[in-house]
Amino acid sequence: MISPQLKEILRSSLFINRIVWASITISIGAYVVVAWTSAQQPGTSSAVSETLQLSMFVAAIAIGFLSLLIPRYLPSDKHIRSFFLEDVAPEDLARNPQLDVVDPDRLRMIQALDPIERKLVRLPSLYFTPFILRLVLNEAIVIFGLVLSFISHTFPPILPFAVAALTLNIIAFPKIDRFAERASRFVY
Repeated sequence: MISPQLKEILRSSLFINRIVWASITISIGAYVVVAWTSAQQPGTSSAVSETLQLSMFVAAIAIGFLSLLIPRYLPSDKHIRSFFLEDVAPEDLARNPQLDVVDPDRLRMIQALDPIERKLVRLPSLYFTPFILRLVLNEAIVIFGLVLSFISHTFPPILPFAVAALTLNIIAFPKIDRFAERASRFVY
């Protein structure tokens, strides 16, 4: 369905997404280390009210479901359709935005694509904001656990939240096929 040339172009574009993904995923581990370190400090553990615990679990579950729904609904089908109606010159697709120069190798690769695949080159920009939103929601889940660990001065409360956040981040890992799957319905 996707040509090797397009996969190569998208792979280079997904590099930034993967760096952001790795950063957020590592931060989940950092929150666990902070909770563990905090629990090791001298002091007495205190009970956390059941209402607060339940509130945090319900909020985490709701945010987890929202995180799973984001790829289905953001961007909207209407936005994707309008995105693919716009024609963009290959030179614009090959332009480095920081340097404002056209990369000749990238331009050559883009010009080798058929017009439909050229539209798919813009996918990373279309999905970047929803991708970031999804990762931020996943991180919020582990922060709920961190708060419970801080309040109780114990380590275990963060664990189910960290596992849930890590699982959602693994599901959200940016892959080329998943990246183009939904949008390709509108161009093929």
